[in-house]
Amino acid sequence: MIPWVSQKTLSLWWLEKYNFSKVAIIDFDVHHGNGTQNIFYNNENVLYISTHQYPYYPGSGAENEKGINNN
Repeated sequence: MIPWVSQKTLSLWWLEKYNFSKVAIIDFDVHHGNGTQNIFYNNENVLYISTHQYPYYPGSGAENEKGINNN
């Protein structure tokens, strides 16, 4: 991931430029990417996967937080 490009911007670019129907964001980190999860929570075209050490900061990312479309 290019650090100066947001996940939202990059994901929407892939969807539009290459006419993809779905993209996946896989976040490998100690902390949960709650901002990224919140951005894509209702977007059925984006699968967000976060591997993190729960319940470390910010305390979100529990197993039951799967998005409106189970994404």
